[in-house]
Amino acid sequence: MGSSYSSISDLPQNEFLLKLCNEVPIKRDDKFWDQLLSFKFSTPLERSNSRLIRENTEKLCSSIASNNKVTANFTTLVDVAIFYGREMITNRENLKEDESSCNKCRNALMIIRLCCEHMVENNTEDVCVAFFNTPHTESKSILEEFLLQLTEIIAFVDADQITYYTQMEAITTILVLLSSQMFDLKSTSKSKIFQMIMRSKCSNNASETVRKLLHNYIRNEPAPVSSSLVGWATSGIWSMFTGGSGGETGEKSSTNIQPNSPNELHPLSSHSALLLLALCFHYTKDGNPYREALFRCKPGRKSEGPEAAVGRSFPLNFKRLYSSLTRDLKHDQTVLLLYLLLHKNESFHNFALRQKDLQSVVIPILQVLYHAEQRNAHHIYMALIVILIFTQNEEFNIAVHEMPVIDAEWFAEKKLTNISLGSLLIIIILRTIQYNMAKMRDKYLHTNCLASLANMSNSFKNLHSIAIQKFVTLFQSLIKRRAKLIEKTKDIDTTIEHESNELADLAVLEEILHMMIEILNACLTNNIKDNSTIVFAMLRHKELFQDFKSNPKFQDVVHNIDSILSYFGSRVDEKMDSVNTAEGFISIIEEAAGTWPKDDIKKNAHLKFKYMEEEAAEEFFVPYIWSIIYKSSFLYWNSDKILLFHPV
Repeated sequence: MGSSYSSISDLPQNEFLLKLCNEVPIKRDDKFWDQLLSFKFSTPLERSNSRLIRENTEKLCSSIASNNKVTANFTTLVDVAIFYGREMITNRENLKEDESSCNKCRNALMIIRLCCEHMVENNTEDVCVAFFNTPHTESKSILEEFLLQLTEIIAFVDADQITYYTQMEAITTILVLLSSQMFDLKSTSKSKIFQMIMRSKCSNNASETVRKLLHNYIRNEPAPVSSSLVGWATSGIWSMFTGGSGGETGEKSSTNIQPNSPNELHPLSSHSALLLLALCFHYTKDGNPYREALFRCKPGRKSEGPEAAVGRSFPLNFKRLYSSLTRDLKHDQTVLLLYLLLHKNESFHNFALRQKDLQSVVIPILQVLYHAEQRNAHHIYMALIVILIFTQNEEFNIAVHEMPVIDAEWFAEKKLTNISLGSLLIIIILRTIQYNMAKMRDKYLHTNCLASLANMSNSFKNLHSIAIQKFVTLFQSLIKRRAKLIEKTKDIDTTIEHESNELADLAVLEEILHMMIEILNACLTNNIKDNSTIVFAMLRHKELFQDFKSNPKFQDVVHNIDSILSYFGSRVDEKMDSVNTAEGFISIIEEAAGTWPKDDIKKNAHLKFKYMEEEAAEEFFVPYIWSIIYKSSFLYWNSDKILLFHPV
């Protein structure tokens, strides 16, 4: 397609497309089908190109939608696509010698996809399903057969120079059909298309489909530039794209813009991940074979061939998968895929926690949180859940404090030197709480932040001075804000909405402060020897804890803090005249820690929080998934017609 955009405007007058869309039926054995499908060009991989094609085929798609009940031409085209798909799979070992079935299948899929894009945007799902059948075919479901063929192309045809775009079209066509969710707010449990994908013969290919989608994602192969375009006869639709100018234009038109960075997702990899997420985040309570396959895959190297999938499980090279996930965690879809695997696939969860190079996955997640103002709220939320899942493991919490950070140049606030991964984690989480309090004000977000800190608290060790300062600064600001709210809420009328909101804000603030004191409590009562710098910081700011001693809401957690401040404060006071440096005071605290009596310390429950997916998780994930697909795919959708979410 390339630079010859002006010729796209000729599409509405193309004789082959006009014949397909008019009111005259075309028999299945008519030579027209070979003529129609004898063009060759690469699938457009940019949204701007997709939009141009959509706009110039809109009337044609509308015509075929109106006439198909009479002509069955669209239904016949689907039948032709199924035929060439089967032929391609049967002859997949010999495609290098004869590409014709692959090319014709791809071209048929592209035309079908364009028609489906028009249909799902402008009709209910029931109308879209009926569009595939005619009065002559109602005894069987053409759509069900078509979906089966698409899953077989994905599952049993490897993507290479010849088949890359056919795989791409098969994956993208399923995405388009499932995208009726964006325009028709029917629940997935009532969706006929989802039922066909989940319940029909398609489900027999679930494990193999998931394996291949993961394989495509891991490989991240760039789209090939098809040299075979040069010299092709400018027949059929191809002449309309090239303006009939022959081989030279054809060569230019085959070139698609690829990601500039080797760490970017290429088209097939990206769409494979998007389809995998769409399949796994819908139909979560009604038995989803794709979801089950993802959750049951096991570590193993023999994951390349179609014989790899057995039942609902298959072996996968977890090392390559882990490396691929760490490659592009700046993308929403990658964080979601990592979340699914950590939360639901026990084998992968255990594998990830055994990795010595935890930085490769933790640092990119922290960078997402650090650049929160550039991310959407869902991305931040999922990144925090990933952190929370990691901190549920005690070995992780210990390991991060023993692991020096190699590169923290991206942290622009201050130069971080000699900092552990654990300290950096704490800094970013505290910073995220500050950001949330100032900008987002999302209760769930700060709850997850505090839960992660609480899980880590028993293992805090030799925290970096900046981590301690962040904790103190946040604590101070929350106390000041609490004091202002207490003043405002004196003698308030709780029936007035804004005053009632202030009471709610006060409750949230006190909840955060209570948890922060609990975190200090857990850290110091369990491992005070390795946290003398925290004790020193508390002594310098001991006035912050005064008001809590007499407050019934805080007495249960502030008792131990008061005992620690009293004991270590008296030891420091004894040597105040002979010491005048921070290092000196810390040495006194370290020495005193060896003789610290714990008799007066109250034993509190071990702080441990576990992430639990909410009962109505689909209400969160389904709109989020489709907003990612809308934003990340090369497809063009009319944002004004989307009902599921508000496009940005």
